[in-house]
Amino acid sequence: MSALKTNFGSIVRRCVSCVVLTYALAPILSAQETPVPAAPADAAAADPLANESGVESRVANDASRLGQMIGGEAGDTVDGLVNRMFDASLPDADRIEATNRLSELAQTLDQADPAMRSANRQLMRRVHLVTAAMTAVAELPADSPARPLAESLIVRASVDFENSTGDIHAAVARRDYSALKNQYPEVLAHIRPVIMQEYFNYNIHMVLSEPMLSRLVSDHRSETGDVADCILGAWVTGCQVTDTDVTADIKPSSGRAQFNLIVNGRTVSDTQGRKSPATIYTRGNHRFTITKPTYFDGETFGSGPARMDVNARNQTVGIRTDFDRIPIVRGIAKSIAAKEVAAKKSQAEAIAARKLADEGLPRFETEVGQKFAEANDMIQGTLLKNLRDKGVAPSSFSARSSETHWALSSRTMPPGTLGGTPPPFTPVPARGIAIQVHESALNAAINTLDIRGRMTIDEVIGRIETALSDFLDRPVQLRNEGETSED
Repeated sequence: MSALKTNFGSIVRRCVSCVVLTYALAPILSAQETPVPAAPADAAAADPLANESGVESRVANDASRLGQMIGGEAGDTVDGLVNRMFDASLPDADRIEATNRLSELAQTLDQADPAMRSANRQLMRRVHLVTAAMTAVAELPADSPARPLAESLIVRASVDFENSTGDIHAAVARRDYSALKNQYPEVLAHIRPVIMQEYFNYNIHMVLSEPMLSRLVSDHRSETGDVADCILGAWVTGCQVTDTDVTADIKPSSGRAQFNLIVNGRTVSDTQGRKSPATIYTRGNHRFTITKPTYFDGETFGSGPARMDVNARNQTVGIRTDFDRIPIVRGIAKSIAAKEVAAKKSQAEAIAARKLADEGLPRFETEVGQKFAEANDMIQGTLLKNLRDKGVAPSSFSARSSETHWALSSRTMPPGTLGGTPPPFTPVPARGIAIQVHESALNAAINTLDIRGRMTIDEVIGRIETALSDFLDRPVQLRNEGETSED
Protein backbone atom coordinates (compact mmCIF):
# COMPACT_ATOMS: atom_id res chain seq x y z
CA MET A 1 0.00 0.00 0.00
CA SER A 2 2.96 2.35 0.30
CA ALA A 3 2.90 2.58 -3.48
CA LEU A 4 -0.27 4.65 -3.16
CA LYS A 5 1.63 7.18 -1.08
CA THR A 6 4.15 7.82 -3.80
CA ASN A 7 1.82 8.27 -6.75
CA PHE A 8 -1.03 10.46 -5.51
CA GLY A 9 1.04 13.64 -5.52
CA SER A 10 1.51 13.42 -9.27
CA ILE A 11 -2.19 12.69 -9.72
CA VAL A 12 -3.27 15.83 -7.88
CA ARG A 13 -0.64 17.93 -9.68
CA ARG A 14 -2.03 16.78 -13.04
CA CYS A 15 -5.59 17.64 -12.01
CA VAL A 16 -4.45 21.06 -10.83
CA SER A 17 -2.50 21.59 -14.06
CA CYS A 18 -5.70 21.07 -16.00
CA VAL A 19 -7.42 23.74 -13.90
CA VAL A 20 -4.44 26.09 -14.34
CA LEU A 21 -4.70 25.62 -18.11
CA THR A 22 -8.35 26.68 -18.01
CA TYR A 23 -7.59 29.88 -16.09
CA ALA A 24 -4.50 30.66 -18.10
CA LEU A 25 -6.23 30.45 -21.48
CA ALA A 26 -8.47 32.93 -20.17
CA PRO A 27 -21.98 24.88 -23.06
CA ILE A 28 -20.95 21.91 -24.08
CA LEU A 29 -22.74 20.90 -20.91
CA SER A 30 -25.52 23.29 -19.94
CA ALA A 31 -24.20 26.32 -18.06
CA GLN A 32 -25.94 27.65 -15.00
CA GLU A 33 -27.03 31.26 -14.75
CA THR A 34 -24.26 33.47 -13.44
CA PRO A 35 -24.97 36.35 -11.04
CA VAL A 36 -24.49 39.85 -12.39
CA PRO A 37 -21.74 41.72 -10.51
CA ALA A 38 -22.57 45.21 -9.36
CA ALA A 39 -21.69 48.08 -11.68
CA PRO A 40 -18.35 49.69 -10.82
CA ALA A 41 -18.64 52.41 -8.20
CA ASP A 42 -16.78 54.94 -10.33
CA ALA A 43 -19.02 54.56 -13.40
CA ALA A 44 -19.57 57.96 -14.92
CA ALA A 45 -22.86 59.66 -14.10
CA ALA A 46 -23.08 60.89 -17.68
CA ASP A 47 -22.42 58.96 -20.86
CA PRO A 48 -18.63 59.14 -21.36
CA LEU A 49 -19.25 58.69 -25.09
CA ALA A 50 -21.50 61.73 -25.45
CA ASN A 51 -19.37 63.15 -28.28
CA GLU A 52 -19.47 60.03 -30.40
CA SER A 53 -21.60 59.75 -33.54
CA GLY A 54 -25.36 59.45 -33.02
CA VAL A 55 -27.31 56.27 -32.43
CA GLU A 56 -28.63 56.30 -36.01
CA SER A 57 -25.10 56.31 -37.43
CA ARG A 58 -23.84 53.57 -35.11
CA VAL A 59 -26.85 51.37 -35.84
CA ALA A 60 -26.52 52.05 -39.58
CA ASN A 61 -22.88 50.94 -39.50
CA ASP A 62 -23.82 47.77 -37.65
CA ALA A 63 -26.68 47.05 -40.06
CA SER A 64 -24.40 47.62 -43.05
CA ARG A 65 -21.75 45.29 -41.62
CA LEU A 66 -24.27 42.50 -41.06
CA GLY A 67 -25.79 43.02 -44.50
CA GLN A 68 -22.40 42.80 -46.20
CA MET A 69 -21.57 39.72 -44.14
CA ILE A 70 -24.63 37.94 -45.55
CA GLY A 71 -24.46 39.50 -49.00
CA GLY A 72 -26.86 39.56 -51.92
CA GLU A 73 -30.53 40.42 -51.71
CA ALA A 74 -30.80 38.84 -48.25
CA GLY A 75 -28.01 41.15 -47.06
CA ASP A 76 -29.84 44.23 -48.33
CA THR A 77 -32.98 43.07 -46.54
CA VAL A 78 -31.06 42.54 -43.29
CA ASP A 79 -29.54 46.01 -43.58
CA GLY A 80 -32.95 47.63 -43.75
CA LEU A 81 -34.58 45.48 -41.08
CA VAL A 82 -31.82 46.04 -38.52
CA ASN A 83 -32.17 49.80 -38.95
CA ARG A 84 -35.95 49.56 -38.47
CA MET A 85 -35.58 47.26 -35.46
CA PHE A 86 -33.49 49.84 -33.55
CA ASP A 87 -35.41 52.94 -34.74
CA ALA A 88 -36.98 54.34 -31.56
CA SER A 89 -39.06 56.80 -33.60
CA LEU A 90 -41.10 53.98 -35.17
CA PRO A 91 -44.21 52.50 -33.56
CA ASP A 92 -43.57 49.44 -31.41
CA ALA A 93 -45.59 47.28 -33.79
CA ASP A 94 -43.36 48.18 -36.74
CA ARG A 95 -40.23 47.29 -34.78
CA ILE A 96 -41.73 43.97 -33.62
CA GLU A 97 -42.57 43.18 -37.27
CA ALA A 98 -38.92 43.86 -38.18
CA THR A 99 -37.72 41.49 -35.47
CA ASN A 100 -40.07 38.75 -36.68
CA ARG A 101 -38.90 39.10 -40.28
CA LEU A 102 -35.24 39.11 -39.19
CA SER A 103 -35.81 35.98 -37.14
CA GLU A 104 -37.34 34.20 -40.13
CA LEU A 105 -34.54 35.34 -42.43
CA ALA A 106 -31.84 34.28 -39.95
CA GLN A 107 -33.23 30.74 -39.92
CA THR A 108 -32.75 30.48 -43.69
CA LEU A 109 -28.99 31.11 -43.52
CA ASP A 110 -26.78 28.13 -44.31
CA GLN A 111 -25.59 26.84 -40.92
CA ALA A 112 -22.88 24.77 -42.58
CA ASP A 113 -21.12 28.02 -43.54
CA PRO A 114 -19.21 29.43 -40.52
CA ALA A 115 -19.84 33.03 -41.66
CA MET A 116 -23.57 32.45 -42.01
CA ARG A 117 -23.67 30.62 -38.69
CA SER A 118 -22.01 33.62 -37.06
CA ALA A 119 -24.43 36.01 -38.78
CA ASN A 120 -27.34 33.94 -37.51
CA ARG A 121 -26.08 34.14 -33.93
CA GLN A 122 -25.49 37.89 -34.13
CA LEU A 123 -28.89 38.58 -35.64
CA MET A 124 -30.71 36.43 -33.10
CA ARG A 125 -28.95 38.14 -30.19
CA ARG A 126 -30.22 41.50 -31.43
CA VAL A 127 -33.68 40.13 -32.17
CA HIS A 128 -34.03 38.60 -28.71
CA LEU A 129 -32.85 41.75 -26.95
CA VAL A 130 -35.06 44.16 -28.93
CA THR A 131 -38.06 41.84 -28.58
CA ALA A 132 -37.55 41.70 -24.82
CA ALA A 133 -37.24 45.50 -24.61
CA MET A 134 -40.36 46.05 -26.71
CA THR A 135 -42.28 43.62 -24.53
CA ALA A 136 -40.99 45.34 -21.39
CA VAL A 137 -42.13 48.85 -22.41
CA ALA A 138 -45.31 47.84 -24.28
CA GLU A 139 -47.64 49.02 -21.52
CA LEU A 140 -45.65 52.15 -20.65
CA PRO A 141 -46.62 55.62 -21.91
CA ALA A 142 -44.57 57.06 -24.75
CA ASP A 143 -42.95 59.61 -22.45
CA SER A 144 -41.92 57.13 -19.73
CA PRO A 145 -38.26 57.62 -18.67
CA ALA A 146 -37.87 53.83 -18.75
CA ARG A 147 -38.12 53.80 -22.54
CA PRO A 148 -34.90 55.73 -23.35
CA LEU A 149 -33.10 53.80 -20.62
CA ALA A 150 -34.10 50.48 -22.19
CA GLU A 151 -33.24 51.80 -25.67
CA SER A 152 -29.79 52.85 -24.46
CA LEU A 153 -29.11 49.46 -22.89
CA ILE A 154 -29.98 47.42 -25.98
CA VAL A 155 -27.91 49.66 -28.28
CA ARG A 156 -24.92 49.81 -25.92
CA ALA A 157 -24.86 46.04 -25.47
CA SER A 158 -25.76 44.65 -28.89
CA VAL A 159 -24.33 47.36 -31.16
CA ASP A 160 -21.62 49.37 -29.41
CA PHE A 161 -20.08 46.71 -27.19
CA GLU A 162 -20.29 43.95 -29.79
CA ASN A 163 -18.52 46.09 -32.37
CA SER A 164 -15.78 47.35 -30.04
CA THR A 165 -15.75 45.16 -26.91
CA GLY A 166 -14.52 48.33 -25.23
CA ASP A 167 -14.69 48.78 -21.46
CA ILE A 168 -16.26 52.20 -21.87
CA HIS A 169 -19.28 50.81 -23.76
CA ALA A 170 -19.60 48.02 -21.22
CA ALA A 171 -19.54 50.53 -18.37
CA VAL A 172 -22.46 52.47 -19.88
CA ALA A 173 -24.41 49.24 -20.49
CA ARG A 174 -23.80 48.22 -16.89
CA ARG A 175 -24.93 51.65 -15.70
CA ASP A 176 -28.16 51.39 -17.69
CA TYR A 177 -28.74 47.86 -16.40
CA SER A 178 -28.31 49.02 -12.77
CA ALA A 179 -30.63 52.00 -13.33
CA LEU A 180 -33.37 49.73 -14.68
CA LYS A 181 -32.84 47.32 -11.81
CA ASN A 182 -33.18 50.07 -9.20
CA GLN A 183 -35.87 52.23 -10.79
CA TYR A 184 -37.88 49.99 -13.12
CA PRO A 185 -37.55 46.37 -11.95
CA GLU A 186 -40.72 45.38 -13.82
CA VAL A 187 -39.06 46.47 -17.09
CA LEU A 188 -35.80 44.74 -16.28
CA ALA A 189 -37.67 41.52 -15.53
CA HIS A 190 -38.33 41.13 -19.27
CA ILE A 191 -34.84 42.15 -20.43
CA ARG A 192 -32.78 40.42 -17.75
CA PRO A 193 -32.96 36.82 -19.09
CA VAL A 194 -31.59 37.90 -22.48
CA ILE A 195 -28.84 40.04 -20.93
CA MET A 196 -27.86 37.20 -18.63
CA GLN A 197 -27.73 34.70 -21.48
CA GLU A 198 -26.09 36.86 -24.12
CA TYR A 199 -23.92 39.42 -22.30
CA PHE A 200 -23.28 38.21 -18.75
CA ASN A 201 -22.51 34.63 -19.63
CA TYR A 202 -19.36 32.70 -18.81
CA ASN A 203 -16.49 33.51 -21.15
CA ILE A 204 -14.18 30.53 -20.61
CA HIS A 205 -15.39 26.96 -20.98
CA MET A 206 -13.49 23.70 -20.58
CA VAL A 207 -14.82 20.19 -21.13
CA LEU A 208 -12.70 17.18 -20.23
CA SER A 209 -13.55 13.66 -21.35
CA GLU A 210 -13.24 10.71 -19.02
CA PRO A 211 -10.47 9.07 -21.09
CA MET A 212 -8.45 12.30 -20.94
CA LEU A 213 -9.01 12.69 -17.20
CA SER A 214 -7.95 9.09 -16.70
CA ARG A 215 -4.79 9.83 -18.66
CA LEU A 216 -4.09 12.81 -16.41
CA VAL A 217 -4.50 10.83 -13.20
CA SER A 218 -3.30 7.43 -14.42
CA ASP A 219 -0.31 5.93 -12.74
CA HIS A 220 1.15 2.48 -12.16
CA ARG A 221 3.40 1.46 -9.33
CA SER A 222 4.94 -1.83 -8.28
CA GLU A 223 6.43 -2.18 -4.82
CA THR A 224 8.08 -5.09 -3.01
CA GLY A 225 8.00 -5.54 0.74
CA ASP A 226 8.63 -8.06 3.50
CA VAL A 227 6.00 -9.85 5.57
CA ALA A 228 6.48 -10.53 9.27
CA ASP A 229 3.33 -10.94 11.35
CA CYS A 230 1.55 -13.20 13.82
CA ILE A 231 -1.70 -14.58 12.44
CA LEU A 232 -3.89 -17.08 14.31
CA GLY A 233 -0.99 -18.00 16.54
CA ALA A 234 1.39 -18.69 13.64
CA TRP A 235 4.46 -16.61 12.89
CA VAL A 236 4.18 -15.66 9.23
CA THR A 237 7.17 -14.46 7.21
CA GLY A 238 7.87 -13.97 3.53
CA CYS A 239 7.65 -11.32 0.81
CA GLN A 240 4.96 -9.57 -1.19
CA VAL A 241 4.62 -7.47 -4.35
CA THR A 242 1.90 -4.82 -4.67
CA ASP A 243 0.87 -3.40 -8.05
CA THR A 244 -1.51 -0.42 -8.26
CA ASP A 245 -3.22 1.31 -11.17
CA VAL A 246 -5.11 4.60 -10.94
CA THR A 247 -8.03 5.68 -13.14
CA ALA A 248 -10.88 8.18 -12.97
CA ASP A 249 -14.62 7.60 -13.18
CA ILE A 250 -16.61 10.80 -13.82
CA LYS A 251 -19.97 10.92 -12.04
CA PRO A 252 -23.05 13.09 -12.76
CA SER A 253 -23.20 16.26 -10.67
CA SER A 254 -24.88 19.62 -11.34
CA GLY A 255 -23.53 21.79 -8.53
CA ARG A 256 -19.88 20.85 -8.84
CA ALA A 257 -17.75 18.59 -10.98
CA GLN A 258 -17.26 15.13 -9.52
CA PHE A 259 -15.17 12.12 -10.32
CA ASN A 260 -14.20 9.07 -8.36
CA LEU A 261 -10.52 8.39 -8.04
CA ILE A 262 -10.21 4.63 -8.51
CA VAL A 263 -7.16 2.74 -7.30
CA ASN A 264 -7.12 -0.91 -8.38
CA GLY A 265 -4.44 -2.98 -6.71
CA ARG A 266 -3.18 -6.50 -6.41
CA THR A 267 -0.91 -7.90 -3.71
CA VAL A 268 0.81 -11.22 -4.40
CA SER A 269 2.57 -12.79 -1.43
CA ASP A 270 4.70 -15.84 -0.81
CA THR A 271 4.76 -16.69 2.89
CA GLN A 272 5.45 -19.46 5.32
CA GLY A 273 3.59 -19.73 8.60
CA ARG A 274 5.22 -21.61 11.44
CA LYS A 275 3.17 -23.08 14.29
CA SER A 276 4.76 -26.13 15.82
CA PRO A 277 4.86 -28.81 14.67
CA ALA A 278 3.92 -27.65 11.13
CA THR A 279 5.06 -25.03 8.60
CA ILE A 280 2.47 -23.98 6.01
CA TYR A 281 3.57 -22.44 2.67
CA THR A 282 0.97 -20.11 1.21
CA ARG A 283 0.61 -18.03 -1.94
CA GLY A 284 -1.67 -15.04 -1.48
CA ASN A 285 -3.48 -13.25 -4.30
CA HIS A 286 -5.32 -10.27 -2.80
CA ARG A 287 -7.14 -7.77 -4.97
CA PHE A 288 -8.40 -4.44 -3.67
CA THR A 289 -10.14 -1.32 -4.92
CA ILE A 290 -10.09 2.12 -3.31
CA THR A 291 -12.80 4.57 -4.37
CA LYS A 292 -12.32 8.21 -3.42
CA PRO A 293 -15.10 10.72 -4.36
CA THR A 294 -13.44 13.95 -5.53
CA TYR A 295 -15.11 17.31 -6.16
CA PHE A 296 -14.13 20.62 -7.74
CA ASP A 297 -16.27 23.77 -7.61
CA GLY A 298 -13.98 25.98 -9.69
CA GLU A 299 -11.93 27.22 -6.75
CA THR A 300 -11.41 24.33 -4.37
CA PHE A 301 -10.81 20.59 -4.53
CA GLY A 302 -12.71 18.54 -1.99
CA SER A 303 -13.28 14.88 -1.35
CA GLY A 304 -15.42 12.43 0.54
CA PRO A 305 -14.27 9.47 2.63
CA ALA A 306 -12.57 6.73 0.66
CA ARG A 307 -13.95 3.21 0.59
CA MET A 308 -11.71 0.16 0.25
CA ASP A 309 -12.97 -3.24 -0.87
CA VAL A 310 -10.62 -6.20 -0.50
CA ASN A 311 -10.95 -9.67 -1.96
CA ALA A 312 -8.35 -11.84 -0.22
CA ARG A 313 -7.46 -15.28 -1.55
CA ASN A 314 -4.92 -17.67 -0.03
CA GLN A 315 -3.75 -20.91 -1.61
CA THR A 316 -1.79 -23.50 0.33
CA VAL A 317 1.13 -24.65 -1.82
CA GLY A 318 3.03 -26.79 0.66
CA ILE A 319 3.04 -28.31 4.15
CA ARG A 320 6.08 -29.40 6.15
CA THR A 321 5.98 -30.96 9.63
CA ASP A 322 8.54 -31.94 12.21
CA PHE A 323 7.61 -35.58 11.53
CA ASP A 324 8.38 -35.65 7.80
CA ARG A 325 11.28 -38.08 8.35
CA ILE A 326 9.04 -40.64 10.06
CA PRO A 327 7.30 -42.61 7.30
CA ILE A 328 4.14 -43.65 9.15
CA VAL A 329 3.61 -40.51 11.21
CA ARG A 330 4.44 -38.13 8.30
CA GLY A 331 1.19 -38.68 6.45
CA ILE A 332 -0.93 -38.42 9.58
CA ALA A 333 0.75 -35.17 10.64
CA LYS A 334 0.34 -33.54 7.21
CA SER A 335 -3.30 -34.60 7.03
CA ILE A 336 -4.01 -33.04 10.43
CA ALA A 337 -2.18 -29.84 9.41
CA ALA A 338 -4.07 -29.66 6.10
CA LYS A 339 -7.44 -29.99 7.87
CA GLU A 340 -6.45 -27.30 10.34
CA VAL A 341 -5.47 -24.95 7.49
CA ALA A 342 -8.72 -25.64 5.62
CA ALA A 343 -10.78 -25.00 8.73
CA LYS A 344 -9.16 -21.63 9.31
CA LYS A 345 -8.86 -20.57 5.65
CA SER A 346 -11.86 -18.19 5.69
CA GLN A 347 -10.77 -16.69 8.99
CA ALA A 348 -7.22 -16.20 7.75
CA GLU A 349 -8.45 -14.51 4.55
CA ALA A 350 -10.71 -12.20 6.54
CA ILE A 351 -7.77 -11.24 8.76
CA ALA A 352 -5.59 -10.59 5.69
CA ALA A 353 -8.30 -8.36 4.16
CA ARG A 354 -8.76 -6.43 7.40
CA LYS A 355 -5.03 -5.88 7.85
CA LEU A 356 -4.70 -4.69 4.26
CA ALA A 357 -7.52 -2.16 4.75
CA ASP A 358 -6.40 -1.09 8.23
CA GLU A 359 -2.88 -0.35 7.04
CA GLY A 360 -3.55 0.98 3.58
CA LEU A 361 -6.69 3.13 3.86
CA PRO A 362 -5.54 5.53 6.63
CA ARG A 363 -2.24 6.06 4.87
CA PHE A 364 -4.04 6.76 1.62
CA GLU A 365 -6.46 9.21 3.26
CA THR A 366 -3.61 11.06 4.97
CA GLU A 367 -1.72 11.47 1.73
CA VAL A 368 -4.84 12.56 -0.13
CA GLY A 369 -5.65 15.19 2.47
CA GLN A 370 -2.13 16.58 2.38
CA LYS A 371 -2.00 16.77 -1.41
CA PHE A 372 -5.43 18.37 -1.71
CA ALA A 373 -4.42 20.96 0.89
CA GLU A 374 -1.32 21.76 -1.18
CA ALA A 375 -3.39 21.93 -4.38
CA ASN A 376 -5.96 24.26 -2.86
CA ASP A 377 -3.24 26.48 -1.43
CA MET A 378 -1.67 26.71 -4.87
CA ILE A 379 -5.00 27.61 -6.51
CA GLN A 380 -6.06 30.12 -3.84
CA GLY A 381 -2.70 31.48 -2.73
CA THR A 382 -0.94 31.64 -6.08
CA LEU A 383 -3.19 31.23 -9.10
CA LEU A 384 -6.30 33.19 -8.11
CA LYS A 385 -4.29 35.69 -6.07
CA ASN A 386 -2.21 36.56 -9.14
CA LEU A 387 -5.39 37.00 -11.19
CA ARG A 388 -6.94 39.17 -8.47
CA ASP A 389 -3.82 41.32 -8.33
CA LYS A 390 -4.17 41.89 -12.07
CA GLY A 391 -7.89 42.60 -11.81
CA VAL A 392 -9.05 39.65 -13.89
CA ALA A 393 -9.91 37.03 -11.30
CA PRO A 394 -12.96 34.91 -12.20
CA SER A 395 -16.04 36.42 -10.58
CA SER A 396 -18.10 33.22 -10.75
CA PHE A 397 -17.81 29.60 -11.75
CA SER A 398 -19.97 26.78 -13.00
CA ALA A 399 -18.55 23.31 -12.43
CA ARG A 400 -20.56 20.25 -13.44
CA SER A 401 -20.19 16.74 -14.76
CA SER A 402 -22.10 14.05 -16.61
CA GLU A 403 -21.46 10.31 -16.77
CA THR A 404 -18.66 10.88 -19.26
CA HIS A 405 -17.47 14.52 -19.13
CA TRP A 406 -16.21 17.03 -16.58
CA ALA A 407 -16.90 20.70 -17.33
CA LEU A 408 -15.84 24.05 -15.89
CA SER A 409 -16.90 27.57 -16.92
CA SER A 410 -15.87 30.93 -15.51
CA ARG A 411 -16.47 34.64 -15.93
CA THR A 412 -12.92 35.97 -16.17
CA MET A 413 -12.78 39.71 -16.77
CA PRO A 414 -12.48 43.04 -14.95
CA PRO A 415 -15.59 43.89 -12.90
CA GLY A 416 -16.70 46.77 -15.14
CA THR A 417 -17.02 44.86 -18.40
CA LEU A 418 -19.55 42.54 -19.98
CA GLY A 419 -19.14 38.80 -20.32
CA GLY A 420 -19.50 36.28 -23.06
CA THR A 421 -22.32 34.93 -25.18
CA PRO A 422 -23.33 31.27 -25.18
CA PRO A 423 -20.47 29.40 -26.85
CA PRO A 424 -21.04 28.01 -30.33
CA PHE A 425 -21.84 24.33 -30.45
CA THR A 426 -18.75 22.18 -30.40
CA PRO A 427 -18.93 18.39 -30.45
CA VAL A 428 -18.13 16.94 -27.05
CA PRO A 429 -14.59 15.51 -27.22
CA ALA A 430 -14.74 11.73 -27.13
CA ARG A 431 -11.25 11.29 -25.72
CA GLY A 432 -9.70 14.73 -25.37
CA ILE A 433 -10.31 18.21 -24.01
CA ALA A 434 -12.17 21.18 -25.52
CA ILE A 435 -11.55 24.78 -24.44
CA GLN A 436 -13.57 27.76 -25.64
CA VAL A 437 -12.45 31.31 -24.86
CA HIS A 438 -14.61 34.34 -25.58
CA GLU A 439 -12.89 37.47 -26.85
CA SER A 440 -13.80 39.31 -23.64
CA ALA A 441 -11.49 36.98 -21.71
CA LEU A 442 -8.70 37.46 -24.25
CA ASN A 443 -9.10 41.22 -24.14
CA ALA A 444 -9.04 41.17 -20.35
CA ALA A 445 -5.77 39.24 -20.42
CA ILE A 446 -4.25 41.62 -22.97
CA ASN A 447 -5.31 44.67 -20.97
CA THR A 448 -3.38 43.43 -17.93
CA LEU A 449 -0.15 43.74 -19.93
CA ASP A 450 -0.58 47.53 -20.06
CA ILE A 451 0.83 47.65 -23.58
CA ARG A 452 1.06 51.23 -24.79
CA GLY A 453 2.00 52.98 -27.99
CA ARG A 454 5.65 53.42 -29.01
CA MET A 455 6.78 50.31 -27.11
CA THR A 456 9.58 48.29 -28.67
CA ILE A 457 9.19 44.62 -29.51
CA ASP A 458 11.55 43.74 -26.66
CA GLU A 459 9.41 45.73 -24.22
CA VAL A 460 6.21 44.01 -25.35
CA ILE A 461 7.73 40.54 -25.10
CA GLY A 462 9.20 41.48 -21.73
CA ARG A 463 5.74 42.44 -20.45
CA ILE A 464 4.37 39.07 -21.57
CA GLU A 465 7.27 37.18 -19.96
CA THR A 466 6.80 39.06 -16.68
CA ALA A 467 3.04 38.43 -16.65
CA LEU A 468 3.47 34.71 -17.31
CA SER A 469 6.21 34.45 -14.68
CA ASP A 470 3.98 36.10 -12.10
CA PHE A 471 1.00 33.97 -13.06
CA LEU A 472 2.84 30.63 -13.06
CA ASP A 473 5.12 31.56 -10.13
CA ARG A 474 8.21 30.47 -12.04
CA PRO A 475 10.54 32.11 -14.57
CA VAL A 476 9.25 32.18 -18.15
CA GLN A 477 11.50 33.12 -21.06
CA LEU A 478 10.03 33.28 -24.56
CA ARG A 479 13.28 34.20 -26.31
CA ASN A 480 16.48 32.28 -26.61
CA GLU A 481 19.66 33.86 -25.33
CA GLY A 482 21.19 36.20 -27.89
CA GLU A 483 18.04 36.66 -29.98
CA THR A 484 17.37 40.19 -31.18
CA SER A 485 14.05 41.95 -31.71
CA GLU A 486 14.27 41.23 -35.44
CA ASP A 487 14.58 37.50 -34.71
